[in-house]
Amino acid sequence: MITAWILYAIVVGVLFSAGGVALEKVLRTHGLPSRWIWAGTIVLSVSFPMGHRALRQMPREAPVVALSEPAPAVQADAPQVIFPLEPSVIEVPRESILRALDRPILAAWGLSTSLLWLFSFFLLLRTHRLRGKWREGRIGGQPVLYSDEWGPAVVGFVRPQVVLPRWCRDIDERAARFILDHELEHVRAWDLRLMLVAGILPVFFPWHLPLWWQLSRLRTAVEGDCDLRVLRRHPGQMRPYVDLLLQVGELAPGRRPISIRSTQPV
Repeated sequence: MITAWILYAIVVGVLFSAGGVALEKVLRTHGLPSRWIWAGTIVLSVSFPMGHRALRQMPREAPVVALSEPAPAVQADAPQVIFPLEPSVIEVPRESILRALDRPILAAWGLSTSLLWLFSFFLLLRTHRLRGKWREGRIGGQPVLYSDEWGPAVVGFVRPQVVLPRWCRDIDERAARFILDHELEHVRAWDLRLMLVAGILPVFFPWHLPLWWQLSRLRTAVEGDCDLRVLRRHPGQMRPYVDLLLQVGELAPGRRPISIRSTQPV
């Protein structure tokens, strides 16, 4: 039955994804932030099917039958209804191949989740090791970390810090200030924490492809919202700001520690 529930969860995720796209377009049209749309979509795509399964597992009171009434006949070969998806009802017969797939799917689920946790733990350790090598510095009185190649980014869940690549020392002051303001907006909005928390759910449900797609949309929305906030602080500077983001995207390396990317233009 777990196979049928997985298919149900994927269908629910697709429907919530479609709704998220529609709501995001409305918000973007009016210049409003959209990252909470995708954060909510991720939560709903998990909680809705999980809640449905929990309700299905709850014991129900048996109907009271009068002693004079004959007991209802039980049909042994009747198909069992696994889950409703209104307005239709999906039925899984006992001989369905979906039942035979339950055990191997559960085994693959547990193995893939374990591997993803190990990979995440490796990335956290690697980021922590790299962070110890970065040098402290300041831009406009704001403390930052300088690395040889990583960044611009925000690192640290408990104490977020801005890390900038070494070449940021050689650019003009306005460009450096733009880059710093972008990363500081991520810190103020708790964007890194939001991404890390949201990223936990797909690790628990690695088969949930709509969930992974929603996480990528959340990452894009986080960057877009950050760009909007920076431009509100610097009105009339859209063109130089977008040009700078494109240049940063060309200079940034393809490999990064766990961080918020800063190369998405408005």
